Amino acid sequence: SKMKIWKIDFLNYGVAVGINSLFGLIAGFMLVIYFLFEPTLKSNSNGVEAPIFNIEKFVVYELTKDGLKGVLNGSNGVRYKDRYEIDDIGYMDRSKKFVATMSANHGLYKDDVVELNKDVVYTRDDGLICKSEQAKYDKKISTAFVDVKYICRMGKNSVEGSKFEYNNQ
Repeated sequence: SKMKIWKIDFLNYGVAVGINSLFGLIAGFMLVIYFLFEPTLKSNSNGVEAPIFNIEKFVVYELTKDGLKGVLNGSNGVRYKDRYEIDDIGYMDRSKKFVATMSANHGLYKDDVVELNKDVVYTRDDGLICKSEQAKYDKKISTAFVDVKYICRMGKNSVEGSKFEYNNQ
């Protein structure tokens, strides 16, 4: 069978192109667009950074070859170029010895660090429960930091203080 030749009139130059070549050219052009172009983030008229996207009522599962490593959820999430800002945040880390769960009214997730504000609750699967108004959890080193008043309970025991650092390893 003969290959069908298409004649394309490009700027009044007659060019004969095979159909496979035509689709190859289009695919190549699309790949160049996909890999080389990046969306530009612009500020609005007030100079406030524009978000990349906004999602409501979401759950994000972090899976590895060993299984579920973490879960992040919230009622509203906004993705910026370098961070996520999340309302009614819930975060679970299953990557270490104890499963740690954190929740708060507002959270900021950036560079594997979760910053929590307002009604922060940190729990571990061995029964430890800590409450404060703000906390920071560094996922890389599995450590929770609190620099404000807190209360921690484990069974019938409780501790109150103003600074807290807890390693989940």
